[in-house]
Amino acid sequence: MADYKDAPIADQPQAFKSVLGSPVEYSGLAETARSVGQGLTFGTLDEIEAALRTGSISGPEYERQRNILREQQKQFGMDAPIVKTSSEIGGSLIAPLGIAKQVARLAPATKDLITGTTTLGQLLRGAAIGTTTGAASSYGFAEKEAGSEAAVGGIFGGILGGSVPIVVQRCWQTT
Repeated sequence: MADYKDAPIADQPQAFKSVLGSPVEYSGLAETARSVGQGLTFGTLDEIEAALRTGSISGPEYERQRNILREQQKQFGMDAPIVKTSSEIGGSLIAPLGIAKQVARLAPATKDLITGTTTLGQLLRGAAIGTTTGAASSYGFAEKEAGSEAAVGGIFGGILGGSVPIVVQRCWQTT
């Protein structure tokens, strides 16, 4: 078997090519923090950061900055997919867990329904959280047609959010 060092340059693995014309340079630490932020802000951190950097929410400079941030995240995802994905998931759990903690402080009867101590409560809570986070994340991560992406994400999130906790609980009880 031939050594990889002897292979012609064309046969060597290539870095992800950016639409900007060259591999994108980025800071691993900054992109890890951005991944957590993307999860926390339902995929809108690139738009928020571009707006803060340019001082506007539209226009050519805003779009250029947003696209650079997206390219850096895309390159980071290609280079370190496990770190990027786990950071985004971790960030996305911050908001729902914080909401659940605040709900626990409500009146006991309302708390039982919302926190899911009953099957109906679990179903409603899971569907509400799933619909909200699914729609928000789909909207934030959409690059085109954000409205239809949000609708599909909300429906899918609601179905999964409402059904998965019940199914998991039932399976756990039967084992």
